[in-house]
Amino acid sequence: MRRDLRPPDRLPEAEAAELRADAEASLEHWAGQLRRKFSAEFAAAVRAIGWPFNSGGSTGGGSADTSTPVSASGSASSGTSGSSGGKERDFVVSFRRFAQLQVPAEASGRSLPPLEVMLEPFRKKFAFHFSGDRPTNDPARPEIFLTQVLKWIKEHDAFLGQVVQPCLDQVGMSAWDVREEFASGLMELVKRKLGQLLEQYRELPDKEEADLRLAHLINELLALDRELAAVGLPSAAATVGSVLGEPRWLAWWEGLEAKFAQARLDEILLAGDAWSPAGGVEDSSSSSSAAVPQCAEAVMALVQALGGRANLLRTDLHKRARLFRVQLDVLEDFRVRLRQVTRRYPTSDPRWFGALNSLQFARDSLTDWADQLDYAELSRLPESERSIHGAVAAASGTAGDEAASRAPATAAAGLADLSSAAIADDDDSSGAGVFAPVARRLAATQSELLESLVRGILDQLAALLESLGPDTFLSGRPSDAPALAALFLAVRDSLQACRDRLQPAVFRPVWRRLAAGLNRLLMRQLLGMRFSHAGGLQFAHTVTKVFMPVFAQYCGRPDRLLAESAQACCLLGLARGTAALLRQALAGPPRDGEDPLRMLLDLGVSSLTPEEALAVLKRRIDLDQA
Repeated sequence: MRRDLRPPDRLPEAEAAELRADAEASLEHWAGQLRRKFSAEFAAAVRAIGWPFNSGGSTGGGSADTSTPVSASGSASSGTSGSSGGKERDFVVSFRRFAQLQVPAEASGRSLPPLEVMLEPFRKKFAFHFSGDRPTNDPARPEIFLTQVLKWIKEHDAFLGQVVQPCLDQVGMSAWDVREEFASGLMELVKRKLGQLLEQYRELPDKEEADLRLAHLINELLALDRELAAVGLPSAAATVGSVLGEPRWLAWWEGLEAKFAQARLDEILLAGDAWSPAGGVEDSSSSSSAAVPQCAEAVMALVQALGGRANLLRTDLHKRARLFRVQLDVLEDFRVRLRQVTRRYPTSDPRWFGALNSLQFARDSLTDWADQLDYAELSRLPESERSIHGAVAAASGTAGDEAASRAPATAAAGLADLSSAAIADDDDSSGAGVFAPVARRLAATQSELLESLVRGILDQLAALLESLGPDTFLSGRPSDAPALAALFLAVRDSLQACRDRLQPAVFRPVWRRLAAGLNRLLMRQLLGMRFSHAGGLQFAHTVTKVFMPVFAQYCGRPDRLLAESAQACCLLGLARGTAALLRQALAGPPRDGEDPLRMLLDLGVSSLTPEEALAVLKRRIDLDQA
């Protein structure tokens, strides 16, 4: 029968005040008597089963327990199984009776009296071994007390789950998870000890030593967290994080993570093999050349590790966001470092391609992480709480602004804005979730570098086209246009080099941009030359039968990539009579029943305006003689 000792609610507040006070005093008196009686009986039952269990390897100290212990599963650990079975039954009966005692001070609290009795020996052992000047109380080695607490939890976990928890279930107290409560009780000892250690670390005269000790302590707490999760107690270590989450310690921790992350980033990028292919690939085949550099994998592993360390604060989203900003700062610093690398080397340098692959790898990693629960939770916070530190963001600026201030005047300048909506597929940061702001910066920097790479190639192509004189195609002999052969080789070799060195996702916008730039280069060159009919056919053959197949291996419809120049070639190859009639219709006043635009569409010319088509036809000298 459950013993529920509570104040008599039927006594009105305003009436019989003396009677009510007398009843409450009596209740407190008898509750105390029962508590002391049941506590003493239960303590004797606990000692009788050999609690706390000890499988050997104790920290040391303390007197030996000569009673016959019960194993973690509840069976006797010696030959006297009958005696141990009786002791266990006495323990179960005493536990149930004590657990059902509800006194006023405990009715609404989170205290389970029998468990408090079971925790008391551990409190004494902990105080004995981990205080004063004992060898086990070494501030530089927190793993000693953390390992001991973990050992206690593991040694008693099965007994609590198989013997004690059923007792609570049978008396209608299944809401209690005794394994969690026991582990949390031991974690309270750890919390108090952590507070003492942190105070000692802060008082150290050598601040570098203090930082190293704090870093070591955090590493040990993370190891404890993993061990508890492995035995099905993931929330037990979460209470420990509340100590590190206090404002004075959190600021220290945040600064420490930023400091060590910066040092690690420097170490990664300055390593001799930073730009070698990840995975230890030594050959120079195309697959290894396009591999992600080791520095990119190492940096993203660093960012991921920082996120794992923040799990100690998983119960407080706002505090976890403080460490999340350190992750963002590392990503932003990495982006800026990659941009600096590309400024020091030409676009043909392997590090240039490595920087592009690194940016893509970072973006892909952030997209993969965005759906993880920890980061999805952070996305609920205002962006001001989870954004990059203001100083870093202001110093970095945007990649687009940097590009605008440094853009040089090149032979290919003015062809088109290669960052226009036509190639907007470079930016897929919408799927990066909480990482979206930094993913956009990575995408902007990558787009800027791709534009620089393509413009460098287009400069070379423009220089080759400049060797074509305005009258090169008047005769129509193949030997009259050797520059077109050189142009073809340059386009082919440039695309091949980029494909071998870039990841597929990075190479895709390269060939699209290059095709768009080449299309405009050809149109500009065409409008500056004069053609005979035979010369026009030769030029058209070069564009449609030479350049288009180069891009055909990357897309199914290369004619769409070079649409304007291909359709201009169609006009150059028209029969003289048809071309003359079309030119007359486009140049003269509109006539009834004639629609110049419809005439162009009938010829398959849809990408040129009537004015542009007329400009192309005017380059044919054979029409001037018509």
